[in-house]
Amino acid sequence: TDNVGNPEANKLLSQLRAEAVRERLVTLGVDLGRLSAEGHGDTQPLVDNATEEGRATNRRVAFEVRSLVPTVPTPAPR
Repeated sequence: TDNVGNPEANKLLSQLRAEAVRERLVTLGVDLGRLSAEGHGDTQPLVDNATEEGRATNRRVAFEVRSLVPTVPTPAPR
């Protein structure tokens, strides 16, 4: 979220947004066990919140995609 309003309310709003995205991904077939949702409120802005444009940029959802294949060590050459 941006920095306008009560920080505790923004943190809750941020968490609810993250959970809504997670639930939508589940309805699209992504296994719930592969997802987590974490709201950060206004604690991780991308840009300055001093302008409406900056605040709009900071109201976002971010994804982190991790590899599905476990790393397997390569055997040593003989």
